[in-house]
Amino acid sequence: MDIVRFKGGLGNQMFQYALLKALNLQGRKVMASLGYYVKYPEKAPFILLDVFKKIPLDIVDECIFHEIDKCWREIKEDKQRLKNFSVDYAHRFFWVEEAGGTYNKHVFETCDCVFIGYWQTEKYFSQYRAELLNDFQFMQGEESLEKLKQKIVSGSNYVSVHIRRGDYLQNSEIYGDICTEQYYDAAMAQMAMYVDKPQFVFFSDDIQWVKVHYKVEGAIYIEAEIFEHYQAWYDMCLMSYCSYNIIANSSFSWWGAWLNQRPEKKVIAPTPWFNGYEMPDICPEEWIRISRHS
Repeated sequence: MDIVRFKGGLGNQMFQYALLKALNLQGRKVMASLGYYVKYPEKAPFILLDVFKKIPLDIVDECIFHEIDKCWREIKEDKQRLKNFSVDYAHRFFWVEEAGGTYNKHVFETCDCVFIGYWQTEKYFSQYRAELLNDFQFMQGEESLEKLKQKIVSGSNYVSVHIRRGDYLQNSEIYGDICTEQYYDAAMAQMAMYVDKPQFVFFSDDIQWVKVHYKVEGAIYIEAEIFEHYQAWYDMCLMSYCSYNIIANSSFSWWGAWLNQRPEKKVIAPTPWFNGYEMPDICPEEWIRISRHS
């Protein structure tokens, strides 16, 4: 049996589920550990199953996870065992967090393994896109959402623009000075080269700030007030129905773009993804990367 440890917000949960699905479709029995959300209730909640009702997920008893975790900590204290463990992929029963955004083919050489990490690259699951698109079907929302969805679906020039602030401002050493105003200006200008009369649709956790700083003629600003009972996943849902996507360095808008099924779509993403370390495999090869100072 394998275990995938879930942690983080919706976008991260989707990456972790995608790895779980890939393992499962290769014939492995895989269960989910949700103990992180019990241990850290003040952090983002586990909402994957609330948003995507079709997802099948077997939850492991946390006692099993903790027993394996205890064994792992004992291995880490023994340098020789740790050295042997680090190269013995076929008999690993615990997996340390992956090198961020870097694909490691050895993941699939393991057996009876606990997977700890975010797994933020489609290289783990791109061959199962059809199956994941089936699982990642948003539930039907309120009338306002459905009307806006139909409006976007009926057009061919809607471009989503995701601007994330919030916690990114509080952790500027990691996220800061990447998705700059220059980045968004350059991305929108480049989209205008691909799209006839682009209709920009702005999404943000600080949409009032965006309305002041990005006064684009004819733009649509997705505000909570548009809806009777707004939920954050509405943004990802609507992004996925746009024809084109400009994303932030965020797993949330990454998935909004990945779920976009338009054959002509173009996605613009920032580079670098984070400050301080590389994420070489974070974006599919066909996505367009733009520098923060473009």
